[in-house]
Amino acid sequence: MSGVEGGYRRWLAKAENDLLNIRNNLRAKTVPWDTVLYYERLSSMLNEINNIIKDKVNISWI
Repeated sequence: MSGVEGGYRRWLAKAENDLLNIRNNLRAKTVPWDTVLYYERLSSMLNEINNIIKDKVNISWI
């Protein structure tokens, strides 16, 4: 695995953890909306960047 592929894989894992954070917080008795919205926006941005670069980077190894 190249450095680019390893970085991309870590980046996707972080995005998955961000989504898990959103899900967990939404299930909480007291919802920390500022945190939920922060992670939602971050995950959305990561998804947009992924859509932009997926045609330019070989991700067949995923």
